[in-house]
Amino acid sequence: SYRAIGIRPESKYQRLNPARALWMSSWNILAIGRMVIVTLKKLFTFQISFRNLLGPVGIAQVSGETAKRGGDELFQLIILISANLGFVNCVPFPILDGGYLFIFLPYEILRKRPPSPKFVEWTMNAALAALLLFIAAVTYNDIGRWTRLWN
Repeated sequence: SYRAIGIRPESKYQRLNPARALWMSSWNILAIGRMVIVTLKKLFTFQISFRNLLGPVGIAQVSGETAKRGGDELFQLIILISANLGFVNCVPFPILDGGYLFIFLPYEILRKRPPSPKFVEWTMNAALAALLLFIAAVTYNDIGRWTRLWN
């Protein structure tokens, strides 16, 4: 099992020395990374619905609800969103940093020259179109979910 937005972890405060705090926070960030990987895998194997994803409208709504519960929970949500964005940015998709690290850089290493500018331009444009389509679809889901709440 893993944490997801809408499921609140129990807050437990401990005084830790800086080294222990760094160690524990590193493990928590890695757990969030594992959650991202599991979620992407389940999304692409159709084990979870695309409609479960939150876009900008959904994140704003959840942020507002979380802020009402207190600063600690809002801070945890900010950490969760920030870590999610960091891990998603590493996905091997051409327009993201992971695209460079896992697609273009290995190409340069193996071929001993960079890919042609035309190829890079085409893949970046295609990836941008796919990313914008994804953002539009998630936002559409958010607005649909939001309007159902008010009807």
